[in-house]
Amino acid sequence: MNGPEKSDVKDTGKTALKLLTVSLSAMFSLALILSLIKENSLDEVDQISQFDGPLLTLYMLLSSLALGLRALRYRTILQCSQSKLLGSQSKLLGSRPRLLATNAEKIPNFTVILLITAIRNALVDALPARAGELSFIGLLHREGVTLGRSSAAFGLTLILDLYVLVAIAAFSLTIQTSPLFAFTLSLAILLLGRLIMHISCGIAIKGLWQLRHKFRLRHFLLATISIKHQLHFKSHTSNILLLQTVLLRLGKYSALVALLYASCPAFAIAPPPLSQIPAATMLFILAEGVASLPASGFLGFGAYELSWHETTRLTGVMQTDIGQIFLIHAITQTWGYSLALLAFTLLVLRKKKQKTR
Repeated sequence: MNGPEKSDVKDTGKTALKLLTVSLSAMFSLALILSLIKENSLDEVDQISQFDGPLLTLYMLLSSLALGLRALRYRTILQCSQSKLLGSQSKLLGSRPRLLATNAEKIPNFTVILLITAIRNALVDALPARAGELSFIGLLHREGVTLGRSSAAFGLTLILDLYVLVAIAAFSLTIQTSPLFAFTLSLAILLLGRLIMHISCGIAIKGLWQLRHKFRLRHFLLATISIKHQLHFKSHTSNILLLQTVLLRLGKYSALVALLYASCPAFAIAPPPLSQIPAATMLFILAEGVASLPASGFLGFGAYELSWHETTRLTGVMQTDIGQIFLIHAITQTWGYSLALLAFTLLVLRKKKQKTR
């Protein structure tokens, strides 16, 4: 098979994969609609006026707090990364100076990073497979942050989120058995994750260097890993990042639990006992994970609600109406998109103001 034929086969494969992804997303969204019709939940999705007002306000406050903590964590990482690449690693990057951080590079202030984070959150929800995460890198680059430094922040937050989520999940699954064991296990996972974060970068650099010719964006990837390798945190800075990640995750899931309780009066459902809050947290984590798949429904609606509903049906834990979950998801999306629209408007106005100076 010659070059053009290989290219045609590759393009055909990509097209087929995209069609499969779109088809699966359509199936998830259609399945959600059919489930809403089957359980007569479509007539109930306009019950937001009956939500508990104080709890709905608490959701907005807690979710805004989580947004602020996420932005603060991004800024902490951007500020503490070293700007000088060592000789052996600078060779890996070749002649791509725009990827390198420099001492003259200016880190955006907290307000700008907060606005960028709000836009990033909305795009993560809107695009499949969390592709919206990449918007963070692009938006930071438009503010003058090098690709290496912005992608380092992106990569490190993924690692931090991963092992903190594992710790929260472990705590939620074992708290009913033994609170002391649950706390000890989650703390051990956090400490282990912190250690893995520090030792994994060097291994990743070597692995990518061996495969460098197979990556179209090898310079970008090497810059990301190399800058991450330069994040020689002081001990207290590592602990601050860990604390920020734990607090933002607790804030996020506390907000969602508050919204779950706020929705109960609208559906004439008795609020679940407080002992089921860990189960609710696990259900939210599961639903978010499923919604992050390449095919999860249009704008994330479909797999999120179905995974929650089917899990509760099969396990018997926290029975909820699928219309209730749909409305909770719709409120979170609407709130996120509203914040993103406001953030985008403020960023545009800021750019225009800078040009008029």
